[in-house]
Amino acid sequence: MIAAALALGLLGGARGLPGGGEAGQGFRLVSAAIAAPSAAALPREELVWLASDAEIAAWGGGDRTEIRNLLRKVRDRAPRIADDLQDYVRRRPGDPAAYAIAGLALLGEGVGDGAARSFDKAIELGGDPVWLGAATGAAFAVQGRPQAAAEAYDAALGKRPDLPLALRGRYRLAMAKGDVAAALDWAERLAAAAPAEEVELTPVDVDLAELYLRAGRPDDVIAQLSHAFGGDRTPRPEPLALRAAAPMIQAAQAAGLVRQAGLAMLVAERLLTAETRTDLPWPVLRARQARLEGRPEQAALLFGDLAAGTPALAAAFAPDRARAETEAGRPAVGLALLRDAWSDIGPADRASVLDIYAETAAAAGWPAGALDWLERRAEDLPAGQGAMLMARALLSADRAEAAIARARPYLDEDGAGDGAGDDGDRAAEAWLITAAARAAGSGRAAAVETLERGLQAHPGADALWLALARLRTGVERRDTLREGVRAAPGSPALLTVLARAEFDLGAPGAAAERYAEAFALAPGAAVDRAAASVALVDSQSDVDLALVHARFARRAAPDAAFGADALGQALFASGEVEAAEAELRLAVSRAGARDLAAHLHLSRLLAARGDATSASRAALRALSGALAAHQQREAEVLLRIAATDSRLETTLRGLGPEGPGEALGALILNETEEGLILDLAAIGLPEGVAMATLAPRPECAAPDLWAEAKSKGVVDRSLGLRLTDPADILDRIAGRGAANDPEEAMPDFRIAAGGIAAVTAKLPTRRISELRGRAIMLRPEGRPDVAPFACAIIP
Repeated sequence: MIAAALALGLLGGARGLPGGGEAGQGFRLVSAAIAAPSAAALPREELVWLASDAEIAAWGGGDRTEIRNLLRKVRDRAPRIADDLQDYVRRRPGDPAAYAIAGLALLGEGVGDGAARSFDKAIELGGDPVWLGAATGAAFAVQGRPQAAAEAYDAALGKRPDLPLALRGRYRLAMAKGDVAAALDWAERLAAAAPAEEVELTPVDVDLAELYLRAGRPDDVIAQLSHAFGGDRTPRPEPLALRAAAPMIQAAQAAGLVRQAGLAMLVAERLLTAETRTDLPWPVLRARQARLEGRPEQAALLFGDLAAGTPALAAAFAPDRARAETEAGRPAVGLALLRDAWSDIGPADRASVLDIYAETAAAAGWPAGALDWLERRAEDLPAGQGAMLMARALLSADRAEAAIARARPYLDEDGAGDGAGDDGDRAAEAWLITAAARAAGSGRAAAVETLERGLQAHPGADALWLALARLRTGVERRDTLREGVRAAPGSPALLTVLARAEFDLGAPGAAAERYAEAFALAPGAAVDRAAASVALVDSQSDVDLALVHARFARRAAPDAAFGADALGQALFASGEVEAAEAELRLAVSRAGARDLAAHLHLSRLLAARGDATSASRAALRALSGALAAHQQREAEVLLRIAATDSRLETTLRGLGPEGPGEALGALILNETEEGLILDLAAIGLPEGVAMATLAPRPECAAPDLWAEAKSKGVVDRSLGLRLTDPADILDRIAGRGAANDPEEAMPDFRIAAGGIAAVTAKLPTRRISELRGRAIMLRPEGRPDVAPFACAIIP
C-alpha cells in the first residue's frame, strides 16, 4: 500500500521544497506512512487497462525494465513500492514515467488529489499522452469531481475511442448518476475494447451481466456468463465468480434453464461461507431453484424458513411461497398466504400479487369467496387496471359474459385512446379479453370478428394483430402480419412473428430482413437470433452475421436444440463441416418429438458429404413429424436421393427476383468410368423443357446479373450449358470437348406434368472438380435471355 502523501514527497523533493533537498529525501519522509485503500480506490484491473507496460516505459526516459518492474509492483500493491520509487527517482529525476507510476499508486489507494498532482508533473516533464489524460480523469473521479472527470475521459476518447480506462470511467460515472441505459452502452463498448485476460471472468463480464439483468434481458446475461458456468468447476477468479453467480442464476431461472441455473448455484454454494450462505439473495435463489427442479415441497419449506427468519420480508416471499404450495397440491394454503400478506404488500406490487392470487384461485377451482375477495382488493388499483384484472379472472372462472361486461366500458370503439399510453394499451387488452370470451362462447369466427372491430378502432395495437394472426394460417396469416407491420411499424414482436411466417412459407430472404428490422428496434431473444441465423443461411445471404447470431443463441441457451442447430447450419455454410456435424448431432440429441428440423439439416450435411445411408435415416426421422411445407419437400427429396450411390449432392432451389427461395429438389453428380452422371430429382418446376446453364456462383444469388453476364459468355449447345467462366471459354477455344462431339451433349431436361423432374444426363468428359464453386441454372429451352427459374450451387 502507498501513503497518501507519497506524491507530495516526490514532488517536493524534485522541486527542492523545504525538507526535500533531493527527490529521494521526500520519499524517505513518507515511505513509512502506510494508508488503507479508500473506497474510491481504482481497482487493480483498471490500472492494467491504463496503458501497456511497454507503452509507459517507451514514453518515459529511463530504464524500461525497471519501469516495468515498478508497474508490476504498483499493480500488486507491493509494500516497498515507495522505497523503490525513491531509489529510481534519485537516479533518474527527470523521467516522467516515475511520476505517472506514483499517480497510479495513489489511484490504487483512492488518493485523488495526490494522483492528479503526480499526473500534472508527469505531463509537465513528458507531454500529454492520451492514456495519461484518461488517468487524470480517473483522479478527478476519485476526488468527487464528475464533470471534470467526464471532460477528461471524453478528451481521451476523442483521441483513442477504444481506450479501456476512459470507457470504464464513463461507465462508472453513468452508474453513479443512475443512468442504466448509458451505463449499458459504455459497458458494451468497454467489453469490446478491454484487453484479453487469462481468466474466465472479468469485472466487465459481471458489470454487463448485472446491467442486462436490470434491463430485463436474461438471454444477454446468460450469453455473457455461460462460458464460465458451463460445468461444475469454479471459474476464476473466485471473488468474481461469486458475484457473477447471482445474476447468472436469476437469469437462468427467469429463462427456465434449470440445468444452467443449477450449475451456477453449485458454484455459489462452494464459495459461500457458513456466515454468508444465509445472506440474501442466496436463500431466495435456493428456494426458487428447488421449484424449478420440481421439488415444490422443499421450495415451500425453504420459503417458509425465510419468512420465519425475516418476518419483515414475509410479504415479499408470499407470492413465491404461494406458487410452491400450489405446485405441491395445496392451492388453498397459497390463497391463505396471499390473503395474510396483503396488508404488507406495497402499492407498486399489488397488481402482480393479485394476478398470482387469481392464478392460484383458478388452480383451486375458484373456491367460494375467492372472486369476492379479489374484487374488493382490485378496488385498490386504478379503475381500468382493476377492471381488466377482474375481467381476466372472470374469464378463467368460465364466466365469459361477465368478463365481456367488465371489459366493455374500456373498448374505446372510437379510437380516442389509441396510442402508446395506458388508455390505448387498456383498450387493446379489453378487445383481447372480449375476443377470448366470445371464442369460448361462439367459436373462432366470433373472435376474428371481434379482433377486426378492435383493429378498426386501434390499428396500431400490435397485440391485436398478433392475436388475429394466431387465428389464421399460411398465406392469410402472413398477409395479416404484413398489414400489422404497416400499421404498427415500430413493433419488434410483429416483425419477429412475421419473419417466422415468411420463413415457414419458404421465403428465408424476406425472413432475414424482418429479423434485422426487429433487432434494430430491440435486442433479440436467443430463439429469435437462432431463427435469424437459419434464415440468413437458407437465403445464402450473410454467413458471417449468421454465425454471430448462432453463437449468441448457443451461449444464451446452451442446453437448447435450436442454438446448436443454428450454429451447425452456419458452420456448414462457412465450410467448417466437421464442427457443423458435431453441432447438428448435438441438436438432434436434444430435439424433442415435435422439433424435427434439426434432423433435416443433419440429413442435408450428410448427403453433401456423401454418407447416403445416414442422410436417408436423418431425412426419414425429419419426416416423422410436422415440418413447414418447403422443409417437407426438401426432406422427401433428400430421402429419395440419399438412397443413391452419390458422390456429390446439392439442393436445387427456386429462383426469383429476390434470390434463391425454397428447396425444389436436388442435383446428384457421380463420377464413373463412363464420365460424369448428373441426376435431377425435383418437384414444383414449370412444366415443359428446360435447358441447363453453368454460371459463376454469384449469379445464383442474384439472377438479375444474368443480363450483364450473358454478354461475356458463349453458348455451347453441345453441352446445353451457357459458359460464363473464363476458364470454360478458354477450354472451348482450345478445342477441348469440341462442339461436334456427340458424347458431350447434355439432353434437355423434360419436366413432366405436375412440375416433376426425374432425369439423368451423362457428360463423358466432365469432372466434378471442374464444376465446383459454380451454379447450374435452369431456364426455358431456347430462352437464354431470360432469368433462370431454379439454380443449384455446386459446393
